[in-house]
Amino acid sequence: MPKKVVRGVGMTQREIIQHEARDSKEFVSAVNDFFKAQPVELPGDMPGDALDRENAERFRAILATAGLADLMDGKCAVDCRPLIAKGLNEASAQWIAAHWLAAYQSMLMQRQRLVDEQTSRTTIGKMLMDAQEMGRLQERMWWRAGVDPKTGKKRESLAVGKQKQEMAIGKATNARRIQAQDINPDWHEAAVFDAMEIKQRHPSYSRWRIAGEIYEKFGITRGRCDKVLRANGIE
Repeated sequence: MPKKVVRGVGMTQREIIQHEARDSKEFVSAVNDFFKAQPVELPGDMPGDALDRENAERFRAILATAGLADLMDGKCAVDCRPLIAKGLNEASAQWIAAHWLAAYQSMLMQRQRLVDEQTSRTTIGKMLMDAQEMGRLQERMWWRAGVDPKTGKKRESLAVGKQKQEMAIGKATNARRIQAQDINPDWHEAAVFDAMEIKQRHPSYSRWRIAGEIYEKFGITRGRCDKVLRANGIE
């Protein structure tokens, strides 16, 4: 019998259905289901064409959710005005879908030129750039607009939330470190000792200048060092 298996950790964690190879009926059924789910190739297709067509349909369906199903029909550039009019920005799934379809149409156009033997370095370069853009936008769709099934939140918002959490932890840790330094007399005494030595050698030095000579040694700010010296009678 098939069973659910969790693989990966954190943001890479995925739940998959694992079929036992020894169970011939289940195994054959799983293999058949896999091949049925593959994009249908057409005569004359190049590698990846079927998958690209399938993705194009997905992206058109995403545009259709905003009433923009025909926005990119036969176009290699995106007119962003209809997207903006719908209140969509560059982080929206529809915005990403439109730009993917633009890169896809451009890639097909450049490739047709190669098929027609209108080969040039520019054509090849543009086709490669379009293909790279398609891949980048597909990843962006998964990351920025995709939803984590366990939390129901966008993956990007989860990552940003973790970033804010780490920053808050860092600030709290730094605050505790500063607090510990303030109540630790060891560095206070050492700072006063160093300041008194400098004052003896340079009687004209102000307390602020003396603090500037030693504060980095203790990993504190010049102002905090000056405060400790003032509290200990260094003028």
